[in-house]
Amino acid sequence: MFNRRHIMSLLGLAGAAGVVASKSADASESAAGNTAHELAEAIESMPVLDVHSHGFPALAPVTEEIFLETLALSAWMLDAYFPAEPGQTQTVYEQWRAAGPEERARLDHKYGIQKRFDEVVFQMRSTTFVEALTKEMATFFRCKPTLKDVIAARNEYTKGDFWRYVNDLFGSAKLEGALVQGSLGAWTMPEPKQADFKRSLRMKVYDVATAGAYGIIDKDIPFADLVSGNREQLRRRAKEQGAVAFKSGIVKQTGADVEPVTAAQAEQAWEQWRKLPAADKTRVWNREWRPAFWKTLQDFIVWETCAVAYELDIPLHIHAGNGEGQDKISTHYPYKLENVVRYPVDFPQKPVQIVLLHAGFPHHTEAAYMSHIFPNVWYDMSVMAPFVNRGLYQRLLETFETAPLSKVMYGSDAYHVPEFFYLGAKWAKKHVAKALAVLVDDGVLTKDDAVRYARMILADNARRLHKLNGT
Repeated sequence: MFNRRHIMSLLGLAGAAGVVASKSADASESAAGNTAHELAEAIESMPVLDVHSHGFPALAPVTEEIFLETLALSAWMLDAYFPAEPGQTQTVYEQWRAAGPEERARLDHKYGIQKRFDEVVFQMRSTTFVEALTKEMATFFRCKPTLKDVIAARNEYTKGDFWRYVNDLFGSAKLEGALVQGSLGAWTMPEPKQADFKRSLRMKVYDVATAGAYGIIDKDIPFADLVSGNREQLRRRAKEQGAVAFKSGIVKQTGADVEPVTAAQAEQAWEQWRKLPAADKTRVWNREWRPAFWKTLQDFIVWETCAVAYELDIPLHIHAGNGEGQDKISTHYPYKLENVVRYPVDFPQKPVQIVLLHAGFPHHTEAAYMSHIFPNVWYDMSVMAPFVNRGLYQRLLETFETAPLSKVMYGSDAYHVPEFFYLGAKWAKKHVAKALAVLVDDGVLTKDDAVRYARMILADNARRLHKLNGT
C-alpha cells in the first residue's frame, strides 16, 4: 500500500520533504527557545522567598574535599558507618573530623575512615549537580570553571567577613527572604543561633518551629504534663516568638503512615518510653530501633501538632519524599500522609494547611496530585531545586499539569553552605521560565500569565499562605 512518503520518494521529493520538516522543527524549537529566553529575562529580577531552608555556620576557608562532603547527602551515612564508641557522645566519624593529625591517624588505623571519606568525595565530585554548581559559581566569581578555582575564589572572597560574601551572594539571586527551620550546622562547626543567623543577613528570616515535643519528651513527667507542655510550647513559638509555621519530621522518625491514636494508647506508649534505659532511647533517637510504642507516641504528637496548627491557623510543613540514608526511605511515600491531610481521620475533617516539603520527590506527580484534590495541601519544590539541575523544568511541567499554580512554592532545603540557597534560587528561576514557556508556546498561557504565575511561585504563594506582608 502506497503512503504519502512512498509516493514522494518515487517522485524524488522525499529529501525535499525532509528538509522542510527539519526546518519546521528547527523553527518551532527556536520559537520555544525565544519564549523561554524572554520569560527568563522577565523573571530574573523577581524577588525570591525560600519556603524551606536551614541555618548554616560561617564555614570558611574550605578545601575542595570538605566542601564536597558538606554538600553530599551520602556523607550523612558516615556517622552510621562509624558510630559512637562506648561511653562517647560523639560518633567516631565526628571525632575523626575534629581531631588533630595523631588522633585522626589512630582512628583511621582502627576504623579505616579515610577510605570511606575519600569515596564519598570522589562520588560527589562526579555528580552533574557539582559540575553545574562549578560553572554557576565560576560565573559569580568570574574565575575559571573548575572546582579548584571556585574554591580558591570562595576562600579569597570570605577572608575577613564571611557574611559579606553571603549577603552579596543572596543579593545577586534576589533572595529577599527565607523560612528557616531550626539550624543545621556543618559536622565540625557549632550550630548557629537563630538570632545570630538573622542578624548576619540582610534578607528577612522567618522562623519555622520544629514540632515533636523536643525538650519535653526526654523529661520524666506525667503524661498530662507532656500533652500540656507540648501544646504550650507550640503556642509560645507561634504567638510570642513569631514562628510562621510548624515543621514535623514524623516521616523520618516513624514513617508517613500516621495512624489514629487515642489518649489512652498514647499514655501507655509514654509510660513505656519513660521506662526505657538511656542507651535504648539513644538508639531510638538515632533511628537504629523503631519500637511500636515509639510510633504510637510520635503519631499522637503529630495529631496534637495538627490541633494547635488548626487552632492558630498556621501551616504544618511535613517532610515528604526524599530522605537521607539513615531514614527508612520506603516509608516516605507522600500518599501515606493522607491521614494527616484529612485531620482528623473521622468526619468532620478540619483543613489544617499542609505543605508537602521536597515535592514528594521522586514522587513529585503524586504530591502535585494531592495538592489538586485536597484544598489544604500545598506543594514545595525544595531539594528538587537545586539537586535536579537539568531536568527540573520537565518535572515542573508534570507538576503544573495537576497542581494549582497558586499552590506551588519555591523552596531549596538549603543546608550547611550559602551556595545552596544561591543555586536553588538561580536554577528555580531558570527552570520555572522554561516550564512556563512550554505552556505559553502551547497556547495554555499568555506571556503576561506566565510572568504573573512565576511571581506567585517564587514568592507570593508562600507569602499568602503564611500571612506575610512582604520580605
